[in-house]
Amino acid sequence: MSSIENVDYTNWDWLPRAANEVESYVLRLLAESGVEPHDVSARAKSIASFQRKQVAKQYPDPIGQITDIVAIRIITYSNTDRDRARELIRSRFAVLPGEDR
Repeated sequence: MSSIENVDYTNWDWLPRAANEVESYVLRLLAESGVEPHDVSARAKSIASFQRKQVAKQYPDPIGQITDIVAIRIITYSNTDRDRARELIRSRFAVLPGEDR
């Protein structure tokens, strides 16, 4: 039996709230630092996408190994603000190499 069969997805209603909380936090962080973004949006990975990724990658512990359960996109008006936003995010979150596009 794979570990995905043991995951209770009925209790995943926290995901959209987590995405909203991350979005709100990043908006406050940027505002406090004087960065005015064009747009900030967060999204939670769908359960179906999570399941597909776990099966494709054959993760034995998907909750601990799938790192993009919540993602955020920040669009800035200038390269300067982009660089400042990147440094703010890196100072507050663990960003994996190659994951900050």
